[in-house]
Amino acid sequence: MEVQDEIRRGDTSHPLLGELLRAEWLGDPIRMTEPAELMAIERIRWALGGTDARPDRHRGEAATIVAAERLGGVAVLDDRDARALAAARGVPIVGTEGILRACGSDQQLGWDDAWAIFSEMRRIGVRLRDLTVDQFRSG
Repeated sequence: MEVQDEIRRGDTSHPLLGELLRAEWLGDPIRMTEPAELMAIERIRWALGGTDARPDRHRGEAATIVAAERLGGVAVLDDRDARALAAARGVPIVGTEGILRACGSDQQLGWDDAWAIFSEMRRIGVRLRDLTVDQFRSG
């Protein structure tokens, strides 16, 4: 739910994010309501630099790590500090670049479409590595 809230907040500056909220393939957001999970989210959020003044800062990343731990899944994270913290906790991670590469290599999107999405994300200011198309394809 925290990630959905983060996407909703970002929708005003990047309207295409709203399409994610309507994507049926994502299913329902994971809701964490157990006190131990909520405490873990808050501890991780603070470890990543969250503050009382900005209570939503790093909440999505923290919730992603806790959900991956709870479900035995992979955390999708691009934030460098969140990736390092997840790795230190033994949580497998993948980022936007890795997801797009996987979609390109197994033909869910195809290389041209995966590259186009990656390039557009960089163009609008998403912090992703500066790669050539050949570097992107080769991994």
